[in-house]
Amino acid sequence: MAGVTHEDPGWIRWPVAALAATTAGWMVFDGTRAIVVGDYVTIDGRLGPWANLVSALGVDPRGTGMKVFFVGYGLCWLAALATYLRYPPVGRRALVVAAGACSWYAVPGTVSSLVQLGLLGASRRARARAARRLRPSSSHAA
Repeated sequence: MAGVTHEDPGWIRWPVAALAATTAGWMVFDGTRAIVVGDYVTIDGRLGPWANLVSALGVDPRGTGMKVFFVGYGLCWLAALATYLRYPPVGRRALVVAAGACSWYAVPGTVSSLVQLGLLGASRRARARAARRLRPSSSHAA
């Protein structure tokens, strides 16, 4: 359809990009640091609430597997962001998956993810409204 854009408006695109880059970048940094130095960045040696969740699932939050998971997850999220910035229709779906699946990363990841999902949802509604405005009205059909 002529005139239809697949890009989100800037008021959605750039906050989503900043939030995704910040959260995913932190995961890569913190996971890499934990692999190299031996532990994550902590406050008084304590991990965030996410550690209780993964511990309840039987995963050692300070184990090598979790550290590697942090790095891998963050890199995948950054790849989703790069795809979103280059090819919005595919990247948008990847960001929804990455942000939605990161709700376990309480508290900063959860808040960041919820804001990203809200903005991406708003974008979907805005694109749908724009597409409806561009459709020719049936009353004007010859």
